[in-house]
Amino acid sequence: MTRQLSRQNFAGEEPFYGKLWSKLKHFPKGLSEGSENAPSVSGPAAAAIISAAIGCFTMMVSHH
Repeated sequence: MTRQLSRQNFAGEEPFYGKLWSKLKHFPKGLSEGSENAPSVSGPAAAAIISAAIGCFTMMVSHH
């Protein structure tokens, strides 16, 4: 009662999720190499994150 599907057409082709997974596995390698012109100051980035957190918290409190 079971029928086996023929996969001769797709034998050489990797599924999209396989391609995506192999790209994701190599992603941290690019981060570990770093940037040629890395920023010397992280203050503005920290201020932006703190400001966004305060804004999200304020919006959550005011809407509930």
